[in-house]
Amino acid sequence: MHLMHKLVFDTSALISLEVANLMNKASESFHVFIPKKVEEELKEVAKYGDVHGKAANRILRINRIGIREVGDISRHVMYIDEGEAEALELAKEIEADYLICDDYESFWYLTENFEKTVFSVFVVRCLCEKGIISIEKGWIFVEMIRERRTWGDNIIYRTAKALWSDEERREVIRR
Repeated sequence: MHLMHKLVFDTSALISLEVANLMNKASESFHVFIPKKVEEELKEVAKYGDVHGKAANRILRINRIGIREVGDISRHVMYIDEGEAEALELAKEIEADYLICDDYESFWYLTENFEKTVFSVFVVRCLCEKGIISIEKGWIFVEMIRERRTWGDNIIYRTAKALWSDEERREVIRR
């Protein structure tokens, strides 16, 4: 039997994937967990009618996402916000395979405290590797997320470029 990886998400990474409608696929392919604070943040974002609010609403309706209470986060909150702090604590508590975070200001603190912290584009690439979506379609999703999240050429987008070879990205342009 193939074991599904356990992924813990922060709010920003969930929104990134869902602006491209990928959270259903992700929650079917991985065990997805979020802390209570991330659920609260999603409810706040869901109040808006923009692309992020609509994404948050769709995420809140996915019943395969496990919502968990976590222990004490006080030692983290002086460095990162509560959502990331709870996600970090949850990742440690359940021994997650990966912590998925798109808040690049918190990212470095998280990686210091949980080695397997990655950006959402890593999940897109994993969906490609599992054959859930094609490599070409994965890159199209990355570009869609980049546009809808107004990433420009930020660290997350540059990480995606490293995960997809030049040849794989050119293949999309040729089609």
